[in-house]
Amino acid sequence: MGNTGQKPVTISICMMVKDEESNLKRCLPSLKDFNELIVVDTGSTDDTVSIAKSFGAKVFDHPFDGPIIDDFSKYRNLSMGYASGDWVFIIDADEELFFKENSSASQLKKWLADIPLDCMSAAVWLNDIQQNKKVMYFPSVRLFRRGSVKYDGIIHNAPKIINGKAEAVFFPGIYIQHYGYDLSPEMQAKKRERTESLLLKRIQQNPDDIAAYFYLIQSYTAYGDYEKAAEYSEKYKKVSAKTGQKYNGSIYCTVFHIYRKIGDKQKAKDWLLEGLTAYPEDLDLLMALTEFGVWTADVNLLSKGARGFIKTYSEYQKNPIAGGNKFVYSNSPESLAYCLFHLTMATFQEGCILLDKLKETLEKTETEFKFGITSDVNTIFGKFGLTKDDWDIDHNQPLKKVVNL
Repeated sequence: MGNTGQKPVTISICMMVKDEESNLKRCLPSLKDFNELIVVDTGSTDDTVSIAKSFGAKVFDHPFDGPIIDDFSKYRNLSMGYASGDWVFIIDADEELFFKENSSASQLKKWLADIPLDCMSAAVWLNDIQQNKKVMYFPSVRLFRRGSVKYDGIIHNAPKIINGKAEAVFFPGIYIQHYGYDLSPEMQAKKRERTESLLLKRIQQNPDDIAAYFYLIQSYTAYGDYEKAAEYSEKYKKVSAKTGQKYNGSIYCTVFHIYRKIGDKQKAKDWLLEGLTAYPEDLDLLMALTEFGVWTADVNLLSKGARGFIKTYSEYQKNPIAGGNKFVYSNSPESLAYCLFHLTMATFQEGCILLDKLKETLEKTETEFKFGITSDVNTIFGKFGLTKDDWDIDHNQPLKKVVNL
């Protein structure tokens, strides 16, 4: 049971920042309707602190002693430790919060007050923006009952529910725009260097850190270093086999695309089929199977992937958190159109082949039977304004010629 009839909850926005003056000017105005703004500053040298305070933030100084922050989870957890709200809402400086029409912070608070007491977390839409274009979107778990969550990982930190149900509920009235990858080439290079150095440090400290391998593969892939990405993909596989650990289901789709870029069809297929065995209704993997069928001209795999995608896409529209708290690249009308197009063409090609086989078979049948089938085919094609080569067509109908595939 929820808390129906009780007063709305209070929400603390929790942030960790360093030298974010330009981003905060965009982010903080979107957070004005919440109860508390907690900012942990890790050693800013620009106007970050004064800007945060000008928006009423409670700022706590926790400067890192080295040249880079090497444990993001520590500071994320510190920020939540200062919160006094019933719920904490995790926002980053390179993000901006939006409410959909007829939604508001007050509505969110009332909604949170009414969800079951054993629900510890809630997700909202996250849009990744690059060059003023939404390149992907997915549900991101950002709201937690205070005291119910802890972040782990020195970089690419991830939340773990420490009491209550791990499954999140979804609030549709909010979306977050993320601008973290919309960077200049210089900033991209700096971010890549920082990310890779921290991940390699994690692996040095713990050679079985499966999550570090995963994020390192993602990093090399993002910057087009596919040979390095493939190298660490095989290391990930060895560590996974040794420890029995699996970190994130999207590893299979990522590695499939790595080997597709390299041109290794066998390894691409191996990772793809292993992924589909573990996650048969994963939208990105079904899209990848369709793409693999197109790449290898395998109509059976193409058809299996496209049909699976179309069915699963429909389920994702009904349940926005069907894909869990991870990137889902293929949840878009463009991806659906790709699968529909290739399935249509494959089915049409198969139909043409079957029609040719039918014509050949009809030559061995009784004349009356042959005439009946031929007449039915012509009637059906005529309804679409099409013809088929070498069939006896009623040319009194206004038909268009269609080329044999």
